[in-house]
Amino acid sequence: FSSLAESEGFIRKERFARAKNKMKEQGKKFGGATIFGYVKNKDKYMELHPEHAQIVSDIFNHYVDEKDASLSATYVWASGKWPSLFPVLPYKKAQRKIKHIFETNVYWEGNWCYPKFISEELHDKVVEKMKNARCLPRYECKHNWLGRGRLYCKHCGRMLTPVAGSVMAYNCPTDKTHNVTINIEAVEWLLWEEAKVVA
Repeated sequence: FSSLAESEGFIRKERFARAKNKMKEQGKKFGGATIFGYVKNKDKYMELHPEHAQIVSDIFNHYVDEKDASLSATYVWASGKWPSLFPVLPYKKAQRKIKHIFETNVYWEGNWCYPKFISEELHDKVVEKMKNARCLPRYECKHNWLGRGRLYCKHCGRMLTPVAGSVMAYNCPTDKTHNVTINIEAVEWLLWEEAKVVA
């Protein structure tokens, strides 16, 4: 019985693999979740969703066209337009969800079952903007640090955060091995001196 069960399991596995390869050759979707922006028709072919595909395209274009658009700000914009699809989320989750859309390569590359509908040129603009993005302060701080939101790590590009304590300094929050530490008082003095010159 053990040998028969093992043989039957092998036969089922081979049969499933053959059916899977046959559907792949025909360009049909054979399983798994459907990527946002697409819909499977009755013949198991993937087509562009009449509404969701346009939403994806609008999100790509909004991020590129809006000068001050960030990942989280783009999600807030999408949440205002399509609240049922983009419910209000915390900053980090909203940022990750939009980034996931921008990193779904079938949108601009396509594959054996998913047709592409985002141009490579538009995708390249999104990648370039994300690469050069600089984050801004997300919340109010009880101390009015003059350098907050103006200093960035030379290694990773993240915004330096002020740390008050025995050592008053701006540090890189991403990686402590960067060893990027700038004295807060020195920054305050430099900014005031620069402001005097400008004034």
